[in-house]
Amino acid sequence: MYAPPWWIEGASVAFQNAWYKANWSSLSFFKGKKWEDVKVSIYSVTDPRFYKEVRRGIMDAPFRERGRFRRLSKGCTPNFEMGPYTERHDTERAPDADSCKAFMLGVPYIASLTSYKTVWIDIPQDYYDLGFWGSFEKHVGMNKQEFYDNFNVFLRSGNPEDEPPEGWAPPEGDIASYANFLEIVPESD
Repeated sequence: MYAPPWWIEGASVAFQNAWYKANWSSLSFFKGKKWEDVKVSIYSVTDPRFYKEVRRGIMDAPFRERGRFRRLSKGCTPNFEMGPYTERHDTERAPDADSCKAFMLGVPYIASLTSYKTVWIDIPQDYYDLGFWGSFEKHVGMNKQEFYDNFNVFLRSGNPEDEPPEGWAPPEGDIASYANFLEIVPESD
């Protein structure tokens, strides 16, 4: 099975943050703490500030953020295009490849069109039989080129200060309420 790094990294980072936010209070070493005490700055592809900062660069608007979101959006210019080079791992990318991390927004974009269940369960459940792009097309309704074209248009649409679309971030609460991994039906032998 071959899945592009933008999907693997984006799906896993979104999951780690959703899991942490839903489960931090059950961790014994956080007993007696509040969210404000334990909130950590782990990379979040679904954070509205990262979304806006990337779009500011791509839309050639002034950057506003400092710190991690500015560092992560470094290199984002109007020249950015999601495409085949974003399917290769960092070590395989050409030295002159675009350094913009906008490709990490691909997964929240897919989730906003479908759901996080589609991202985390439906696509992986079929990619061994159909390949990543076959499963992607089945569950998202776009082939590879349509996805890249639509995503590139999306990154440039509206105002850079617009909030991300509904469904961009995983819902609050227990992950099983919207993506129940225990309901996956294994293939019969």
